Amino acid sequence: MWLTPGQRSRASNSRSTTVSDGGCRLCDPGSHGPHSGVTRSGQPLAPSRHEAGLITSDTTTMRCTAFYRWYLPVWLLQVWFTAVYSGQVNVALNKKYSQSSFRSFDDRRPENAANDNTDGTFRDNNCIRTSSSDDNPWWEVDLGQVYPVLKLTIYGCSGYESHLESSIITVDGRECVRITSMPSRAINISCSSTLYGRTIRISKCPVKNLMMCEFQVWGQSLVLVL
Repeated sequence: MWLTPGQRSRASNSRSTTVSDGGCRLCDPGSHGPHSGVTRSGQPLAPSRHEAGLITSDTTTMRCTAFYRWYLPVWLLQVWFTAVYSGQVNVALNKKYSQSSFRSFDDRRPENAANDNTDGTFRDNNCIRTSSSDDNPWWEVDLGQVYPVLKLTIYGCSGYESHLESSIITVDGRECVRITSMPSRAINISCSSTLYGRTIRISKCPVKNLMMCEFQVWGQSLVLVL
């Protein structure tokens, strides 16, 4: 369609709006807009995307504003929480357990020492003990992954607290702490330095068999958001 001289003048004086906000440049800078009109040879030009209503300055501004207002803060929060640890939790619950031996008349349940029951009364569904003839008694928990071991809480059997004395606790084979005495039925102990590991074992000299009602490992769980 041929334009009148007035229309041709208005078309040549028009300029497209370029919106640039960081990485949100949706229009080419320096582009001459709207391209409706004619060439010097008199051939009509196709309408630009702006004229066709596909891109408008308002739409572009809204898209860029929405990106920085919503997506960027959410992304930053995800990166932040990826590096955050939770508070201390008992990471020994609902894991895999094993022990060196059992009394012949006991229920063979090494998980009894990590069932969140701190009662000191010895019962088959509450505490564990190894065989009296075991010359290397031990009990251990596989945490399933590496944790920072911050603290340990151990509950003995009422009246049999001495069966935890002369014990050694190791984290992946590295010595954490030794239990030389049991001043009370429950004790809180820590490694000499924070150890990271997956397998926590308590073993003792075979003077007496190992008896224990609850073994708690306090560590930190990594919070994953991504």
